[in-house]
This record gives sequence, structure tokens and C-alpha cells, in this order.
Amino acid sequence: MTVDKHKYEPAWKSPWVRGMVGLIGVVLMANGVMVYVAITTSPGLVTEDYYERGKNFVNRTKIEFVQRTRLGWQMDLSFPKEAQASTPAQFHISITGKDGAPAVADSSTLFAYRPSDSTLDFVVPMKHSGQGNFAADVLFPAKGAWDIIVEVKKGDGHHSVAERINVAD
Repeated sequence: MTVDKHKYEPAWKSPWVRGMVGLIGVVLMANGVMVYVAITTSPGLVTEDYYERGKNFVNRTKIEFVQRTRLGWQMDLSFPKEAQASTPAQFHISITGKDGAPAVADSSTLFAYRPSDSTLDFVVPMKHSGQGNFAADVLFPAKGAWDIIVEVKKGDGHHSVAERINVAD
């Protein structure tokens, strides 16, 4: 009768154990990189009071709907299809009333928001350029996606129109 002598081999010598440990190590390193990137980069928030604005969204939209209905305005925003960074772009808003005639408004303001970097956000007052028309030359400091909101006011009422544009390099 023979006795099998089993030679003890450490688990580290098995390629399966080495592969599993290596895979777990790669996953942990990737998660560490993702946590670092999440902490050190911009959150991309457009406004500081996003929570309060979100809570009041329904009430605000009801009020804006009543104001739009009362004013009866139709707004047409025109802008260049190919806006370039560091080159002025002409934005024009045309406002008509319920009867189709040009509407009378007090002021108009263009708000430009950069979704990925709120430090580049800016505001441009638009100049009156005729009955029911406002215009502004806008200089975008960087390429990429921009959210444009044009707000037109008359008395205590206001109406706004929003567009997302892409600015080329």
C-alpha cells in the first residue's frame, strides 16, 4: 500500500487566484479614479438655488402661464446657426401680440448659461431695435453647449423663450 504524499502548494501560485485578485484590484482602482474625478470637477449646476427653484417649479409655471395668456405674446428668437467662440453673434427677438401686430415691451434681457461651467454664465441687456424687436451682440467666451433664455418684460408681466445652442471653436 502506498501513501499519497500531498505536497502543500500556496494559493498564490494558482493562476485563478492571481486573476481574481488582479480583477478586484483593477475594479477598486477604477472606482478610486471615479471618486477622485467626481470630487475635483465642477458639478455643472447652473444656479446656486436649484433646490428652491425646483420646489417652486409648479407654482412658477402656473404664474408664467397666466402672464403669457394675459400678454398674448408670440416670441420669435433668431440667432446664427453657426455661432463661434470669441466672435460676436447677433441675437434678435421679435414679439407680436394677439392680433399679430408688433407688441410693446419695456425691456429684454438675454441670459447665457453654460451647463458644464457656471463660472462662464453671463447676462446681456438687449437693445430696442424697433417696434416689438430687440437685439444684442453676444460674445461667447468658450465653445460648447449653451442654454439661452431671453426674457421680455412689460410692467409686472414677463415672458421668456429658451434655446440650447452649440458654439463652435
